[in-house]
Amino acid sequence: MSTSGQDKPRDYMTMLSKSKYCLYVYGDRAHTARLYDIITFGCVPVIVADGYDLPFSWLFDWSKFSVRVLDDDVATLPSILDRADYDSLRRVPREVPSLFRSHHTGR
Repeated sequence: MSTSGQDKPRDYMTMLSKSKYCLYVYGDRAHTARLYDIITFGCVPVIVADGYDLPFSWLFDWSKFSVRVLDDDVATLPSILDRADYDSLRRVPREVPSLFRSHHTGR
């Protein structure tokens, strides 16, 4: 799916829930709601960020439910995703979304 970047929140949520993989590119802050959104709506995160420390990495093995791509390897992203085991990656541990929700809301 693609977007113009001007979707309504409901359209954004629908797009995430219908997508297999969702791109997460490191922004200007360490942790953003985008990563939480991706996981909450069942999309496998494709994380493009060299040296980025993922939240709760001390608790979860991110390689079990996400794809990490080095900045220099972005050109080969289609082949990387072709080799990924989507069925295994989409099985996000139940605890992950709830921890993000607690972290995101500040509770």
